[in-house]
Amino acid sequence: MKNRPYLAINLVFTVFLVFFFGYSLIFSSHADNHPIPSFYTEITGEETISSGLSRSFSDIIRGNFKSANEYNIYGIRVFLFFFIQFFLRFLFSFFYIYVAAARRYIVISDSIISIVLFVTCFWPFIVWQVSAISI
Repeated sequence: MKNRPYLAINLVFTVFLVFFFGYSLIFSSHADNHPIPSFYTEITGEETISSGLSRSFSDIIRGNFKSANEYNIYGIRVFLFFFIQFFLRFLFSFFYIYVAAARRYIVISDSIISIVLFVTCFWPFIVWQVSAISI
């Protein structure tokens, strides 16, 4: 792994995603027991575009897509980013290991796909942040 930083990055990201999915599974939206509060909302009393994402993810993990959408209308698309990335880490790592001649193209393809997926899924957040900065 020491000589393969790409695989190390994929492993770290995959472990992060396992914890992310585990967090969403352990803490229920209906029990309202999420230990990480929205500090911005607590300080200002204002809701942000990301308010309700943790509860939304908890409902998505449980298959409650309607209530997940009620917690945050962007929850499903953001969750899909992480869900797809989880499987892409395995797919691209597999190709990286077994198709050594194409490693450069694998990393480039992974980067392009991940950037496009990120921008697609997080676009409302990007727009919101840019508009918040320009105020």
